[in-house]
Amino acid sequence: MMKEGGKISSKWQKRYCVIRGADFCYYKKKGAAQMQGSINLKTCSAIKMIGTYKKKKDCFNIVTPSKTYTLYSCDGDSEAWVKALNDATKASGGDKPDTTTPEPTKPVDPTKPADPATPKNPDTGKVNPGSNPTTSNSKDVKCLFDMSKHVLPQELMIHVFSLCAPKDLGSAVRVNKQWKGLTEEDMVWKKLFEKLPGGASAMANKKEEQTWKQYYKEFRSIVELSLEQVSALKELIPFLKEEGTDSKILEFHQIWLESFPEMKRQLWAQKKRQFKMFVSSDFLQVSWYMGGVQAEFIQGMVDFFWNVGAPESEIDKLNDVGAICNPLMVGSWIDMSKKGGMDGGWYFPVEIPIAKAFEAADKGHEAFRTLKSWTEKNNFTSCYSVKRDMGAAPPRQTEFKFKLAGDFTAQSKLVKETLATFGFPEIPAEKWDILTESKIAGIRISVIITDEGFARVGVLFPQPPPSVVKRLCTGDAAVLNKLEAVLRPPTFVEYFNLNAGFGYGVYATGHSIGFHFCVNGPDGQFN
Repeated sequence: MMKEGGKISSKWQKRYCVIRGADFCYYKKKGAAQMQGSINLKTCSAIKMIGTYKKKKDCFNIVTPSKTYTLYSCDGDSEAWVKALNDATKASGGDKPDTTTPEPTKPVDPTKPADPATPKNPDTGKVNPGSNPTTSNSKDVKCLFDMSKHVLPQELMIHVFSLCAPKDLGSAVRVNKQWKGLTEEDMVWKKLFEKLPGGASAMANKKEEQTWKQYYKEFRSIVELSLEQVSALKELIPFLKEEGTDSKILEFHQIWLESFPEMKRQLWAQKKRQFKMFVSSDFLQVSWYMGGVQAEFIQGMVDFFWNVGAPESEIDKLNDVGAICNPLMVGSWIDMSKKGGMDGGWYFPVEIPIAKAFEAADKGHEAFRTLKSWTEKNNFTSCYSVKRDMGAAPPRQTEFKFKLAGDFTAQSKLVKETLATFGFPEIPAEKWDILTESKIAGIRISVIITDEGFARVGVLFPQPPPSVVKRLCTGDAAVLNKLEAVLRPPTFVEYFNLNAGFGYGVYATGHSIGFHFCVNGPDGQFN
């Protein structure tokens, strides 16, 4: 017998076939001990001749819920095989609904020993007359029609399964092997994908090597944010919705939002849009970041800076640094606090050679020389993000972010050395133990410098477990839960220390904890 191959190879394969009861078994060759596979004939919806197929004559199909097999006989007796297979299917009886009549309920004799499952009177210990465990619980009544035991045409089964929610397919997997096979059918997931919001227009973007199930999961993992949704996030921050909140803060936020082009789902799917939100653990400070392709974002950014009164010299510096670094992605950010703090600026969320990134900073002061020396000593040739503020008054703050190399132990050692080098105290032992509980490598360093010294240093710990986030949250846990529901759990938890003199009375100085929520890229960097 010649059998068409499966998903890996569609070539015809020679097989030795045998009908054993209700099973059609096939082997690599006659006498082989190991069976290559079998088809349960009880599950077949059709066994029929189809004639010439791919230039092969006298082909026939065996149709099951999960697959259609195509074969032909090398001896030219395909029709005889089809008759034999159909006869075996009829002889086996196939899967039929259970139509057996339940046995009549028998009266219970209270003088005889009770069945362990028969209810007893808790006071007398005797059987309750008339009680019967087979009829007293409706959950135990046998269903007279079980869809899992009936075979429908495969096309109809695929259509039915495509109407299910993915969580229901997860339940169907446990019914039987045939249903499990149907939950993996590519056509089922293709139909499910097509019904997703924006799915129909994104179908052409599926990679050739991907299955529809894989593409479905990837597409669903995309967090899409409209400008309206970003705006609504401020309603989750307690101090921004309190009565008496400075209207200038809310106006500042609105002007920032209006500087961005339309946020289409396709752009999120292609990772041409990015949003990041940073909140302090007490929710008294929040920062907003929005990034995208330079060609689409740059004009809106410049207009925003003009509208909020940024110095012309700083807009010129943005143009100069942009020409040197030529980043594919750019973005703007704003920052605000309960005490009325407001700030904003630009950032490049891409890998940049350190020599070019340093052009964003004010040079010639001690903090810059110390940072430059530190990068050289620790072999940093690039940073993964550079950021600068555009406030009306100096000193200008420039931030650089670095990925630490090595394993967790080496990274932990460098963190402690870095804090000492930049003149910041060690992370308190009780905080360090919580932050490093999972011992995950991938720690990052954030450094903000000015011509007056180091303003801030932060240490970002990746993939914080929920238990760690919960313990470090000092504000209302309900706020954290709501943010996670929209933006997913934090990608980083950050320990940071703001030097005295740089809080300007509106930002808390000293050490604090914050959470980074990132959409499309960890900690503000595009993948």
